[in-house]
Amino acid sequence: MSALRAAVDRLRGELGDYRAVLADREVAERALASMERMCEERVPDLAVLRDALLLVAAAVGSVRVLSPALGELRATVELLGVERERVPEPRPVTR
Repeated sequence: MSALRAAVDRLRGELGDYRAVLADREVAERALASMERMCEERVPDLAVLRDALLLVAAAVGSVRVLSPALGELRATVELLGVERERVPEPRPVTR
């Protein structure tokens, strides 16, 4: 989860530094705050995380200067999905 937190922090910082008017800035900031809260969860809900990523991408995806940070966030979310799919379900203990 530290990689997700780092990616969220990077994009939040770069969004904060981007001073031009951005119509959906609040949408992006709320979605990033939601993603940050998910970092506290041991196993975040991947569907909710992806939805938040889509909101962020829709809000800031056209801003070229934010593209590298957005790409890092997207890659991190994708890696979480791959890691989660690789983890086998625990087997029930039989006695």
